[in-house]
Amino acid sequence: MGYKIEKRRRRSSSPEHVDPKQSTTSRKRTCHGHNTRNTRSQSPNQADSPHPRSEYTPAPLDAFPNLDISSPVPSPMSVDVDSTNPIESSDPDSPMPANATESESTMKLGSDVELAAFQSPEVLCVGYSTLPPAGLGELLTPMDVSHIVDIRSKPVSNVNPEFDIVKLKSSRYLMENNIEYLWLGLSLGGRRDNMEKDNMAAVIRHKEMLVPDLKNYAAYMTTREFKAGLTQLKDLAIEQAKIGKRVVIMCDEAVHWRCHRRMIADRLVADNWTVKHMGLKVKECVDHVMWNISRKAPDG
Repeated sequence: MGYKIEKRRRRSSSPEHVDPKQSTTSRKRTCHGHNTRNTRSQSPNQADSPHPRSEYTPAPLDAFPNLDISSPVPSPMSVDVDSTNPIESSDPDSPMPANATESESTMKLGSDVELAAFQSPEVLCVGYSTLPPAGLGELLTPMDVSHIVDIRSKPVSNVNPEFDIVKLKSSRYLMENNIEYLWLGLSLGGRRDNMEKDNMAAVIRHKEMLVPDLKNYAAYMTTREFKAGLTQLKDLAIEQAKIGKRVVIMCDEAVHWRCHRRMIADRLVADNWTVKHMGLKVKECVDHVMWNISRKAPDG
């Protein structure tokens, strides 16, 4: 069986083994123009075709129009490509024009909205307690602090006289470390005993607070004076955050939850700001958590 298959292959593939009878029949078929075995693999011959010659005559094609490449109309794809960096070249398919105006390419937002869209504004809080100014500076420098905002109602200290306002403004250590001093005690300072006389109704609203000083300060936070000081603090913090700097709120009380700065921190957090309380060690900070009795009313 295997041998017969091989012999048949040799007959079909090699011209040397040709049967004389098949050769004669092949010649006869070729003469009549009906040999399909030998002509399938060859190109068709028009002389052997039974079809009229006109069917093989190709139809003439119209001449191509002459193209003028010096047309004054510029091509939409003609772009000055930067040979140094082609990727940076303008793209004619881009929806943004090559010379976009400011209104098309940028959007300017307000101070709070502009910074909050990318990162939450951050304010630090610290109580110097018994630290010297140099010791406080060692805590502030690693935190990239540019401004100390003093929120004491009276910027003097009998316990630590180096933190008097006059000495802080002329502190050589703060100057060498590019830390500026700003007192906002008139608008953000504590000790608002006068609120019981000026606005007793606001004080009564905060009856949940047991400490009189904090209760009075909560009432003061609804006034225009406080809101003006808070706006000044925010504007400074936003301005410094744009250059990678922070602002620190400073008071004398070491523990923040016994100081009115915790209430300023409550208001900032309610406005979607980030507030961190600094400890007495380098980079020791905790996030401020709003007081469970705090609430934001329409009047502040």
